[in-house]
Amino acid sequence: MLALLLLLGLAPPADRLTAPTGPRGPHLGQHAARQWRLSSSDGWRAFRARWGGRWAARWDERSGAPRFLYAPGVPLARVQELVGDVALLAGVDPDELSLAAQHQRGEHSILRFERSWHGAQVLGDHVSVVAVNGRIGAVWVQLHPVRLAQQPEPGELVLPLPSWKAGRAWIDEATGVRAHLARRTVEGHQVVFRDRAGRELQRYDQRHWASVTLSHDERTVGDDIVQDPARQVTVTDAAGATAISADDGSHSLSGELEVLLEGPSLRVWEQSSEIRVAGSDDMLLEGDVDLPLSATQVQHAFHQGWDWLLQRWPSHAWLSAQVPATVELDYAACNAYYTSGTINFFVGYEGSCNNPGRIADVVLHELGHGFHHYVLQTGTFASDISEGSADYVAATILGDPALAPEFYPGSDYLREIDSDKVYPDDLIGEEHNDGLIWGSFLWNLREQWSDTYGEELGVEMADQLMLGALEQGPTLTDVYQAVITADDDDGDLSDGTPHGCELVALLDQHGLGPGPIGVVSFDHEPLGSQGSSVESYPLELELFSATPECGDLDEDSVQLWFAVEPALLPGQEQAQDELPRPDSGGTDTAEPGDSGAPQPDPYEGWQAVELERDGDLWSGVIPRQPATSRVFYFMQASSGDGEQVVYTHAGAQAGLYSFRVGDRQEIWCEGFEHGASDWEHGSGTPLQPDTEGIFTDEWSFGTPTGGTFLPDGPYEGSLVATTALDAWYSANNRQYLRSPAVEIEAPGPMLLLSYQRWLTVEDGIYDHARLLTGEDLLWANPASEAGSDHTLDVGWTEHDVELGEQLEGPGSLRFTWTLSSDQGLEYGGWALDRVCVVQLDDPEGHYRAQDLVASDDAAVVEISWSQPWITPMSATALVRKAGGWPEGVHDGVVVDLDFSPEPGEERVAEDDQVELGQSFHYALFVAGEHDEDWYSQAVEGENADQGGVPEDPPPPDTDDEDTGGIGAPDDSDAAPCEERDDRDDDDDDGCDCAASPGTGGVAWLLMLLGVVARRRE
Repeated sequence: MLALLLLLGLAPPADRLTAPTGPRGPHLGQHAARQWRLSSSDGWRAFRARWGGRWAARWDERSGAPRFLYAPGVPLARVQELVGDVALLAGVDPDELSLAAQHQRGEHSILRFERSWHGAQVLGDHVSVVAVNGRIGAVWVQLHPVRLAQQPEPGELVLPLPSWKAGRAWIDEATGVRAHLARRTVEGHQVVFRDRAGRELQRYDQRHWASVTLSHDERTVGDDIVQDPARQVTVTDAAGATAISADDGSHSLSGELEVLLEGPSLRVWEQSSEIRVAGSDDMLLEGDVDLPLSATQVQHAFHQGWDWLLQRWPSHAWLSAQVPATVELDYAACNAYYTSGTINFFVGYEGSCNNPGRIADVVLHELGHGFHHYVLQTGTFASDISEGSADYVAATILGDPALAPEFYPGSDYLREIDSDKVYPDDLIGEEHNDGLIWGSFLWNLREQWSDTYGEELGVEMADQLMLGALEQGPTLTDVYQAVITADDDDGDLSDGTPHGCELVALLDQHGLGPGPIGVVSFDHEPLGSQGSSVESYPLELELFSATPECGDLDEDSVQLWFAVEPALLPGQEQAQDELPRPDSGGTDTAEPGDSGAPQPDPYEGWQAVELERDGDLWSGVIPRQPATSRVFYFMQASSGDGEQVVYTHAGAQAGLYSFRVGDRQEIWCEGFEHGASDWEHGSGTPLQPDTEGIFTDEWSFGTPTGGTFLPDGPYEGSLVATTALDAWYSANNRQYLRSPAVEIEAPGPMLLLSYQRWLTVEDGIYDHARLLTGEDLLWANPASEAGSDHTLDVGWTEHDVELGEQLEGPGSLRFTWTLSSDQGLEYGGWALDRVCVVQLDDPEGHYRAQDLVASDDAAVVEISWSQPWITPMSATALVRKAGGWPEGVHDGVVVDLDFSPEPGEERVAEDDQVELGQSFHYALFVAGEHDEDWYSQAVEGENADQGGVPEDPPPPDTDDEDTGGIGAPDDSDAAPCEERDDRDDDDDDGCDCAASPGTGGVAWLLMLLGVVARRRE
């Protein structure tokens, strides 16, 4: 037998167009508070109720659609039903999804459902389920909003893309994506998408470039030249017989021979020519003599990598293919690349870099791209993930985290994955650099598991976990879910995975994990408006850790805080995951180097609510609050070490939950059930009319049918007013809707515009949703510094706007909703239903005490009551009168004054100026916000009662202090009756003080302080 030997060598191949390829995958933001808010949507609540079990979700914060679902072992037989419900969660018609591929690997299976819109493929859109032993443990979702005015033509596809700003494709992952109809063409190595007008929408290079490998003898330029078998090359003898050499280089032919560098798995060409070497019997294919050294290295290193893949992932699709490899590409470049199943190596650049085809690390790196490409069963071919994976493939095969020694002459290495890289600190937007974050995680895992399980088993486990994660097509910010799913062994992520905790800890170390608190599922149905007489406000929240065995959620840290019109907001000035602990104790110590002055307590004015826990359900009660008040509340939880504190408001005032207390009197309401023909709408705005026809009026009245960013039905009745009944609002547009004039005869407390809205609009830096009355701005969608905090209602939301400053007396108001958009990124806009002007119902009744009682069986009249539950309240006055009910604060004797009344406060006053056998009428009157706003009407059984002293009262309790009354007889400071200003002719004792009928309000009452003794129990 003859043996063929190569000097140096190795390289990889690839050739696959079926797997998804494209530019760098998006880095999707993940903010715990926003994730929790999205988990409180009605749709997600209904989904969980329908499917049962402990579900958790990661959401795409750009669109509110799910990105990944932690599933509790759903039977695979229900996959079609599950995928349909997931589609509905994302606002997509389930009929648009169909099974495209099903991959089985032992007990593991992945089913990918791809999406078509009106017959055209939506590129990249899919729902994929991952199952183990017939149980679904994970669901990957990538569904983009698609609303297009045109129908697709044959050959077109739907391309989700960042929208157009400033006349070009504006690529910013934080702002979301839109869709275009496009055709795909290939120009050289580049894929190009163009619309019907020929405008280029997207272009990317399919080549994935090298710059990898390790420092080791016999693997790079300058090493000793070593001899290894020429595996799987084609040998032909003089008679034309052929044979494929075995792994040891042996074959059955002899005599005059010709060797072709081509076999079942690999074909190596020099530029555009086959590589053939003539000889006889035992042949040595001598690098740099018979053929380039780059060809021998590719031939050798390729099979080294192929052996690794065959051992680690025998079902890998690429193992059944022949890989074309090209060396000595005649272009002076310090690079190599993988594309569509091929690997390619330039000649290098004299004086700058060596021939990359002669470096085993580079060959294995390019081969690693193909391993990633061909293992994909769903998801995205993210280039930064691919670069990190390719680095790891070379490092794990060669056993060295330092890659490509002598890539540049004299250099120790080109790149290394031993140093920890962290997301997002080390992110610069370049794939090779960014991929080091993922690659260094993998190398850390390889070392950790080698220590735990021994080198051979530990390395194999780490290698297989990487391939199992790549199989799901994660992006850099999705690798946590992919790694955990790859580690799952029973198709139920809710019960953890075999190595979940150590994987989470290591992912967190690289900034790729969920953080110290872990994956926490949250749900809360916000409280709506409350009636005045409701005595407390119970609420519930569901909170559980989807990674209980390794998440560090401190269950004792779960708190609910509430306040009425808070001045400070915890976490408002800090990053979400660096917020102050609630036990800061009133002041925080100043930072080193500052003035040393104590900082204000961010919890000042907030009250904690005691919560009770029953399993995953937490419940508490916000105590009764006065009518007209607006109550704000939020929840928070922290990790056990306090490093991560999550506030449901994310440090923003707009993120607080809130509700208003008070019985509502509807002055005017509109439900649009008759089309609201008396409403005005048009392009431009009332203040800036569109006189030139530049803009488009998109307002309409109809029945919404649902879709991404669109209401799934009216709030009530059948019709709504909306800018987007069946499509999103247009770019570069201005439009408005204006109400008829609403007549308000006597504005009272709590004058509000209260309406139901479903609003989805881009951050206020770019698009403006505004509410005005006249020229006064009542509300506008928030704008953030980053421009990424879009207003995305996930259901009908009650929106109350105060009108007290707009109308203090009789008059009329008109309300205008406007929408202005820029050149890109549109949403669903305004949807309005049940628009009302309301005020507090029966203010005088609200300002009356409901339980005033005066005694008639003791020597001193005791009057007790509870202050009214209402704000504002500036003073209360208890007035007595003989012979009939007082008609106001001026009509009788003031027995008690309170200039700082607290709503609901229990109060007692004593009147010791009542003689034996006398009886009086007592009534309590209350001042509102101003001293002239006295609510004066005595109603017996509420704020009024009769009391007196019997002819034969019981003896006084000598143990009690003298509680006095008004004008005690023994008081030496009391003026004689004849010296007092006024007399009440109706009083039997002839010496009580009465109010002057010509004065009123709190100012007059202040004059009485010298003659009125205020006593309380």
